[in-house]
Amino acid sequence: MSVVNVASLNVARWGALLFGGVYGYTRQKSLSLYVREQNEESEFRAYADLVEEAKVAFEGAYNREQAAKAAVLNS
Repeated sequence: MSVVNVASLNVARWGALLFGGVYGYTRQKSLSLYVREQNEESEFRAYADLVEEAKVAFEGAYNREQAAKAAVLNS
């Protein structure tokens, strides 16, 4: 092998290594962002469900209270 071929081969190897490192870094960042967004969305849905349950419970309690007041006034 000549010196030119060895140098070209080394440049290709280092280039491939650099490309792999950059690709791996960007892929990891992309996947981490996706997982973070999914977790935030899941937490938001869980919080929204809790708020909805609280609204239903409050409305039920409020309606019972109003019905009791109306029964007292009507009797």
